Amino acid sequence: MNGYASSDEWSLAAMNTTLYVDDFTLHSIGASISIDNRVELNIAKPTTLYQQQGRDKGISMITDGFLANLSQDKRILHHFEQTDVNIFRQRLIEHFVR
Repeated sequence: MNGYASSDEWSLAAMNTTLYVDDFTLHSIGASISIDNRVELNIAKPTTLYQQQGRDKGISMITDGFLANLSQDKRILHHFEQTDVNIFRQRLIEHFVR
């Protein structure tokens, strides 16, 4: 994103973009200014991965999906036989949020 200005001109540009793909959303906002085709300032702020994934609700859904898959995988399930699933879930969510 940028603005374009010739001599003795100013240019301003702004953008607000949202991209939706299945269960994923990317949102970005920004602004640009150009003066006399010499000075240009661009500012853009994309959302964080935490925001993109739906904050706490999204992270909880991802974690629950992971635990559901884990509980069906006979190759590694035995490693979690002594695990308190509720505590494991909470710690995993805390790890993703940090």
